[in-house]
Amino acid sequence: MILYTEDEILGGQRGAVYRGGKPNPNKQYMKHFDNSLILTRLLQVSTSIIDRYQAQKELACAERKMKYWSQRPGFDKELAANESLKLKALWDKAR
Repeated sequence: MILYTEDEILGGQRGAVYRGGKPNPNKQYMKHFDNSLILTRLLQVSTSIIDRYQAQKELACAERKMKYWSQRPGFDKELAANESLKLKALWDKAR
């Protein structure tokens, strides 16, 4: 497990409990987008076949979760696009 449990990868753990009301779809999307950047970077630099396989499975999970949150009411595509560009720029800077 790098970022997601095996249960999450297999599509389980639906209906998670959020403290303080409904989750913000933009924040949730960005959390998984950040995870996708981490996993993509791991795929680029890792020499371990096992780590690469695990990262590939988890990347699919992150993408599935991003799709889910992008379809929720209240999701703002423009805000997500702007935040995604900022996050990508930070990752590019860190290289």
